[in-house]
Amino acid sequence: MTRTLERWRLLMSLGIALMLVVGALQSHVAAQSTDVTPEPTKDPAALVDPTLPQETTPEAETTPETTTGTTQTSSAQRVDVATTPGAPATIAHGLAYYDGDDLVWQVQDVKVPVISSASGKVSAPSIVVQREGQSIVRNDTTGKRALLNPGDAFFITAEDSYTIMAEDDGSTIWKFSLVDPDDVASDAFYESPLLTAVRENTYDLQVIRYVLQPGDTADLPSNNGAGMVMPGAGEVQVDHGGQLSILGLDGSHGQGQVLRQPTSISNTGSEPTVVFYLMIGETVSDDSYAAPQRTSTGSSTSSESTTSGSTNTNTTTGEAPDSSQTTQPGGQPQGGPYTAQINIYGHTELWLSVSVDGVVWFEGTLPQGSWTGPLIGTNFEVYTTSGVNTMFENACGEQFYMGSESGEAWYVLTATANSCPPPR
Repeated sequence: MTRTLERWRLLMSLGIALMLVVGALQSHVAAQSTDVTPEPTKDPAALVDPTLPQETTPEAETTPETTTGTTQTSSAQRVDVATTPGAPATIAHGLAYYDGDDLVWQVQDVKVPVISSASGKVSAPSIVVQREGQSIVRNDTTGKRALLNPGDAFFITAEDSYTIMAEDDGSTIWKFSLVDPDDVASDAFYESPLLTAVRENTYDLQVIRYVLQPGDTADLPSNNGAGMVMPGAGEVQVDHGGQLSILGLDGSHGQGQVLRQPTSISNTGSEPTVVFYLMIGETVSDDSYAAPQRTSTGSSTSSESTTSGSTNTNTTTGEAPDSSQTTQPGGQPQGGPYTAQINIYGHTELWLSVSVDGVVWFEGTLPQGSWTGPLIGTNFEVYTTSGVNTMFENACGEQFYMGSESGEAWYVLTATANSCPPPR
């Protein structure tokens, strides 16, 4: 009996000791779980550099929740395209008319002249991208200017004369344009295959810049029959309807590729790459068209213009500038006869006939970007095949248009006492 009691006491003491040990271990583990948070396993796909453009997924629509009588909902959010892979940005665009004839892309590498050597030029609708140095672009018709730094772009409209110049040597630009195959410039470093799918219309001509980080892939928007890619830095893989190609730079010139099918571009290298996507996008109707509003309307002469179309004839009389804003020229003889000087410029190739005081002084083709030369007299009769592309300049250097007819027009200009006199 005594031995049995002693064994029971021994077992009880061992059980209490075991419970104390287990309890101490549990306390120690509980203390560790309170002081240290385990680090989760990292998914390599989740390691994202927050400084780079990231793709944003629209939030899924959730089931409305009712809380104290108030309904809360969340809907899909609009995604800014600049946050998608490649951070696409339209850096220049403008409206361009194409007549439905065959076209080709051409790209020129232009060394921009310094201001003293620069001159104005008229060209097809184009987009220029600054590559090195700085350039100043001036619209010679409006006088407005823009400064371009590397990576900047500018849209050049048709028919207006533009002067591109630099204050220092070393400025270069790339000039992108869609032209007739017979009009490709001799200094173009890229000429695309023939494009036959561009129908007659007015389009939004634009350049979209993509910056692809290593591993990035971006889908390009569709175009209306005229798309082209060209890297500006690095190399890019082009997936054109399942056909793969690699484009890079050949010296300072980019390698281009025409796009006719759904296309994606990828950076399969280890360095960032810059890609320019040239395209014609949406079409625009003629409902928004209006004739140009000119700041000068021919103060050198009183004027009359007659336009002849297939169904109507219109006659308009030119208005002299506001005398409160324009300095009236002097030098005309008291009581007459009055004389003036005109010089005519063709924004496109024109056929002109100009009579001065009843004598034909010019009759024939005026090449695009050319002047007739100064014509002096009292009465001027002018026929042109395109009124809107016929610009006049008087002896004071004021430039003006007699009308906005896209087709042929007849103009009469007469010198008055307020006309700018010819130089003596």
